[in-house]
Amino acid sequence: MLDQALTDSWGFFKRHLGALMAIVLPVVIPLQVIMALYGANSVEQEGSVSGIFVTSALGLAVYAFYIGAVIFYIASVTSGEKRSTGELYRLGLRFWGPLLLLVLMVAFAVFAGFMLFIIPGVLLAIKLAFAEFDLLLNGSNPVDACKTSWQLTRNRKGTLFGGYLIITLVIYVPLFVIEALLGGFNVTHWTVYATTATVTTVCNLFYTIFAFRVYDLTLAQQREEVEQQQEADLNLDADADSDTKGPGAE
Repeated sequence: MLDQALTDSWGFFKRHLGALMAIVLPVVIPLQVIMALYGANSVEQEGSVSGIFVTSALGLAVYAFYIGAVIFYIASVTSGEKRSTGELYRLGLRFWGPLLLLVLMVAFAVFAGFMLFIIPGVLLAIKLAFAEFDLLLNGSNPVDACKTSWQLTRNRKGTLFGGYLIITLVIYVPLFVIEALLGGFNVTHWTVYATTATVTTVCNLFYTIFAFRVYDLTLAQQREEVEQQQEADLNLDADADSDTKGPGAE
């Protein structure tokens, strides 16, 4: 499943990059400009607890808005529907409150897990990878969405971990090299930080696309198993009726 999910996700990302950027950039560019200017003009404040809290809260609030629109876009393409950017924004805004609560819950749980020697944090991030999809597409509340994700990812931990690891290496190794080169040439203007942060945000959509593909494949496999079980039950009922009637039954 890992190879198929990665291949399908990469193909989707390439084909729909323009549409994804049209959804994300109008929201992310102002955010990254504000945060870059804040960091450039208030270095001491940024390093303080209040500065970290403000920037983190703003980032999570904006994320909860645009990622909802992105997920609805992915789902619409998968189902063959067509939604305008304005409609996607309205859906993102409609679910912004519950999704923000879910994002905060997951972020807190993963952060707490990382404080416990990293591995629990990684495991929690994987186990809750489907929660956003269940909340947005099935109308679940944040707690039920986490429970559903926990169940659905039971046999997908290896696939999700492998995919996340590969995506992380593909995205962040080049970015670290670029940042090191820029730092070596003493290129530290706020516009550089805003640009690299925006590019990183767009690239990070690959995580969501990959997780959605694994989620979609998981649901498809479940439906197939249910259909096979129903077919088996029907065959058993037919055999039972045949045995009951018998060859000499009137």
